[in-house]
Amino acid sequence: MAVATGQRSSGSVPESAHAPVQPTILLADDSTTNRAVLRGCLTPLGYQFREAKDGFEALAQAKETDLMLLDVMMPGLSGLEVCQRLR
Repeated sequence: MAVATGQRSSGSVPESAHAPVQPTILLADDSTTNRAVLRGCLTPLGYQFREAKDGFEALAQAKETDLMLLDVMMPGLSGLEVCQRLR
């Protein structure tokens, strides 16, 4: 059985090169409070965030995100309409 000691080798690859890429979540909600609550719950888990206050902003940022959390009822486009357009 292998046991990790927590010591790193002194190789030529910088430590930052091994850092995992943090997933980006888009929080799309017209409520600033709701976005803040979600961000507060998920930040300790290591995620990065983008925010949108309506469906049009969410669509504009869709390609730059790994996961979208959409409010169903938003001004402009609803969360359901955003999903339909992304399909």
